[in-house]
Formats: sequence, C-alpha cells, structure tokens
Amino acid sequence: MQPVIIGLLLGAAVGLVNFGLLVRLSEKVADMEAKKAGAMVMLGYLLRIVLYGGAVIAAVLLPGIDPLATGGGILIVALVYTIRYTIKASK
Repeated sequence: MQPVIIGLLLGAAVGLVNFGLLVRLSEKVADMEAKKAGAMVMLGYLLRIVLYGGAVIAAVLLPGIDPLATGGGILIVALVYTIRYTIKASK
C-alpha cells in the first residue's frame, strides 16, 4: 500500500508543478513577440516533458514507488482542473 501512496504523491506533485510551469509560461509569453514566444513555448514544453519523464523513470526504477499510481497522480491533477473549469465555464 505504501508504494501506491508514494506514487500518487509523486505523480500529483509532478502534475501540480507542471501546471504551475504552464501557467507561469503562458503569462510570460502573452506579451512577447511571436518568434521569441514560440521558442519559449518549446523550451517550456521540453522542460515539462523532462519532468514527466523523470517521474516515470524514477517510479519504474525505484522499488518503493508504484508506476501506475504515479501515472494516476499525474492524470488526476489534469482531470481535476479540467472538471473544475468545465463546471465553472458552464455557469
């Protein structure tokens, strides 16, 4: 049971950091010229992919972390924000 909890916590932490990076990047890019903004978006994308990859690789290689729970933790953050803003937009 403990590897599942650790995996969920790791995944949720990665999901929250990813969301924070995405929000911060979108605020920065809003005022940039298109060419510079495109490069910044690509750099942010690569950073987030490395973050996801690091979490998944750690979950697979370390025996105390459940990889499926890590994936679930990552997905739950996206799911919560999607549901939250879908409900908020429909009001």
